[in-house]
Order: sequence, then structure tokens, then C-alpha cells
Amino acid sequence: MLIIPAIDIKNAQCVRLFKGDYENFKIYSTDPVNVAFQWKDAGAEILHIIDLDAAKEGKLVNFNIIKKIKKLTNLKLEVGGGIRNLENVKSLLNEGIDYIIISTAAIENPNFLDQLQIYKEKILVSIDIKNNQIMKKGWLENSNINLNDFIKTLIEKNFNQVIITDISKDGTLAGINIEIFKNISNSFPNLNITIAGGVSSINDIEIIKNSKINNLRGIIIGKALYEGKIDLKKLLLKE
Repeated sequence: MLIIPAIDIKNAQCVRLFKGDYENFKIYSTDPVNVAFQWKDAGAEILHIIDLDAAKEGKLVNFNIIKKIKKLTNLKLEVGGGIRNLENVKSLLNEGIDYIIISTAAIENPNFLDQLQIYKEKILVSIDIKNNQIMKKGWLENSNINLNDFIKTLIEKNFNQVIITDISKDGTLAGINIEIFKNISNSFPNLNITIAGGVSSINDIEIIKNSKINNLRGIIIGKALYEGKIDLKKLLLKE
């Protein structure tokens, strides 16, 4: 199981949103590259990087920062935010990005998944849930797409690597709602699931481990690291 530190970039700064609200955020660093090195020094092998500006605008915005993180740290990166066409995917892969996270494009244009078949081992589909609804465009709009139907479409098209984010818990340090993830796992045992949203303590990590979620790929941790609630180095030494 992977422990994956998150770096969210907004206005070229490392931030954390509260429940996905672009107007409610906290700046943790003006240098995302330095933050990447901080997590590398703590023992991280992979980083979860979201370009929040790109997610909102639908085009790559902080691409140069992401390229710099990859080049200088040589860590594995999974990158998302505004990746809505094949050119974006190719640009990121050409820079050595290891995994591409797509969300809105997969929801709005199922044919995009057909275009990505050749890269499917590199694709993580982000399913961002708020009040049992799938959100899109940087969590700003309700997709009005049925969750189960969407996952069935992914599986039919041979995309089984997903990131499930509980937006209602994201950035709150309020603890994890494990039932959301367990329900999806039980309904779709062939999914490879990465969990995000609400991880606030080592206890939450233990809850996830003990939940017997099928094919648990990893856990993304954000605010708990930045607020010092979880010591990444100590956590990774235990894994």
C-alpha cells in the first residue's frame, strides 16, 4: 500500500482547500518544489500533484512547476487538474510523469477513455464525491452522473485504477468516512482504489488498513501532513 503525500498548486503556491472550496484555502508554501523535496527527504516515493488552477480553467497552468518537481526530485508523480485532451496527456507523459489523473474529461466525454486505451496503465480516474454526487471541473460542478453507472463504464473500458475522494471531508482534519470507500470496494471488487479525503491521524490510517478494502492501492494524505498531525517519516518507517 502506497502512502502518497499531496501537493495542491494554486497561483504557483502549495495550498490546501477546505472541502474543495477555492475561496477557502490556506497557503503552506510559496515554493511547491521545496515541499516536494521535504516529502522526498521524509521517504516518499510518489507524490500526488493537483494543479488547482488547471482544474478550474481546463488547461495546464502550473505545468512548468510540475516539470521542475519531476526533473529535480526524480520521484514518481501522479498528476491531475485540467487534463481534458490527448495533447495534455502526451505532454505530461513526455516529461516523464508516471501517472495521469483524469476526472472531468472522463465524465463529460466517455470517448476520451477510448482515446486513452493505449495509455490505460498510466491512467488514474479520479472520482470526486460530495453528498453522494460525482463532482467535476475542480469539484465546482455537479456532474449529475450516477456513481455506479460511471464506474461500470470505466470497468467496461478496462480502466480499473481509481482515486476516490470524499470532498466533504477533504481538508477538514475531521477523520475519514470509511463507509464510502468500503461500499464502492464491495460493489466493485476489481477496482484498484486509492483513498483521499479526511485522513487526519495515524488512527485513520489504521481504520483504512483494517477495513479490508479490496485492491487498496494507496492513501493520499494532505492537510494532516502540513499541519503536523502525521509525521510522514515515522509513518513510512512503519509501513
